[in-house]
Amino acid sequence: MKSFDEEWMARWANIVNSDDELALMGKYLEGTLLVEFGDEKYLLHFRDGRWADMRRQHSGEKWDVAFIAPKDSWEKFATDPPPPGFTDLFAMSHPPEASLKLEGNLKFFWQNVRAIARVFEDMRRIGV
Repeated sequence: MKSFDEEWMARWANIVNSDDELALMGKYLEGTLLVEFGDEKYLLHFRDGRWADMRRQHSGEKWDVAFIAPKDSWEKFATDPPPPGFTDLFAMSHPPEASLKLEGNLKFFWQNVRAIARVFEDMRRIGV
């Protein structure tokens, strides 16, 4: 299995949807995340705090917030334990790393920050 391919993404979705704590904290998470792993781009659709659908992103498709970083940065982030600078979304988006860009509806992001952070933390349960 190659990291961030469709099989890896399906495993991530299963882990997220089996995370009971996330189900509680994210019950109002309703929207679409764009996640870019370098050239790999996926739209993750959430309804009622659950990962409802996922597909590759094509230009022009709408999303609420985007998480854009090079593949090697995501690989470091998904390592358990992650190296310094890759411990969470905030560390990745600030110097000295600053490899993660957040774009889009930041109000949506902040309203759902704990649930979204947990979705990404669940990556570490798969590894790379």
